[in-house]
Amino acid sequence: MNNSSPIEETFNIGIFLYPGVEELDFCGPFEVLKAAAYTRRERDQNPVWEVFTVAEEPGLLKTSGELLIQPHFTFHDHPRIDLLLIPGGMTNLQMERQTVLEWVRKVASQAQLNTSVCTGAFLLGATGLLDGHAVTTHWSALDDLARQYPRSVEPPYLVESGTFDPWLN
Repeated sequence: MNNSSPIEETFNIGIFLYPGVEELDFCGPFEVLKAAAYTRRERDQNPVWEVFTVAEEPGLLKTSGELLIQPHFTFHDHPRIDLLLIPGGMTNLQMERQTVLEWVRKVASQAQLNTSVCTGAFLLGATGLLDGHAVTTHWSALDDLARQYPRSVEPPYLVESGTFDPWLN
């Protein structure tokens, strides 16, 4: 079935990068979302997905495993973000940065969807975005998450939102 329309739409997926980000937490989602974007294009499905990374400043960043990475955009020049993804890693250092917290709050308030991987949930919590929502994180950080963000629902091992089949995901 062809879902294309005469008007080209774009759904922008922004992945936040920062010093100490966990490689798997951003590379895995980046690869999966880029593959899905490619498939959507091949099938002429709209909206077209654009997947990119955003960091506070330009230049190379060192991940938690000391991999050097170069983000596509900065806080000041990125396109509109429809889905904001916050990967885990050394989020505690980012939670101390007011410019990061303000950017996450601003972008998240304008995005259609916000999500995190692993300890990225702590950064969403620091901005108040977890309040009243079911949330989870890495098993070793579940107790800390519940203690730091008690207004969020008791952290389950798995958060379901919408249609979900654990055998296919």
